[in-house]
Amino acid sequence: MKDFFGKEFDALSQMNALIRKLALAGIPFEVRGFPSTSECMMGTLQICAPTIKKPAIDIVCHGSSYGHEGGLMEAMAHGSYAEKHGWGDDVCGWLDVDEAFKLVADVITSLHGEAAE
Repeated sequence: MKDFFGKEFDALSQMNALIRKLALAGIPFEVRGFPSTSECMMGTLQICAPTIKKPAIDIVCHGSSYGHEGGLMEAMAHGSYAEKHGWGDDVCGWLDVDEAFKLVADVITSLHGEAAE
């Protein structure tokens, strides 16, 4: 794949590794093709947890995400989770598989804690 500057990058190997790790851990998530018509984003994936329709967090690696040059991922929190934890509309970039996994796991654990309250 190519980014906005025409430089090649690997968007899928780290995303696929994260998908495997989340599935093996039993963490709820859904995957879709990244919803964009931009050439540097087409063919990339978006991991949404817990669901696509109501994500608390999503993980991407596309031609304008922070860290894409090294195949690293970017996370963005959504909804009440983002508000409660001060994310606003900020993102967290340059995540490797283990960092992205921990972030998604922490978000899901937090959601389960909030549901029990």
